[in-house]
Amino acid sequence: MDGEAAQAGIDLARAASRIQGKTSRLVEKTRTHASLLLNAWEKARTTRFYACFAVPALLATEKYSATLATRGRRFAPQDLATAQARLIDGSVTRTVLLDAGVLYTRLVAPQHMNIQLARLVELSQCPNVSIGVIPRTSAFPPPSADFSIVGQTVLVPLVHGPVEFTTTYEFNQHGQEFAAAEQAASFGAEATEQIAHALAATGA
Repeated sequence: MDGEAAQAGIDLARAASRIQGKTSRLVEKTRTHASLLLNAWEKARTTRFYACFAVPALLATEKYSATLATRGRRFAPQDLATAQARLIDGSVTRTVLLDAGVLYTRLVAPQHMNIQLARLVELSQCPNVSIGVIPRTSAFPPPSADFSIVGQTVLVPLVHGPVEFTTTYEFNQHGQEFAAAEQAASFGAEATEQIAHALAATGA
């Protein structure tokens, strides 16, 4: 190309780059982890959640949920109430695996962490909700990030934004990770006992 045509091409590339940057930022604002999770949650009948960072948002109290806003995990109070209603009415089956450290990571003040832990015990009484705790003494090598398997969709709330997987390969890989974590977890009275120890440790 001659000099004028080359410059025109450069100008077009710069303009396209600016437009692409604006478009990407707009998409990031609309695709939060909470919005993706809520969309999948409304259609799913079975769900599996693994957590090593924080209590899964759909089991959170409003106070706890608010602290998850920095990673796009926060639910509006109405959405949170609607989502948890599905747990109580039995329309969705849920298995939750918590690394024991989650129970002691205080993302909220002690009195609010106390309420959050009590909420876990309350929800664990629902016949369609199974909550397991992976003890600190377990030799299980934990996954490096929280993830959710909702229906046929896998969601991972990474720092830079949510990642959504729908391929068979990713679904199976995360399913295997979950199965390994489930083998290492304690359920029923043993899980409740571990939550009770964490409750006592809040000092509230």
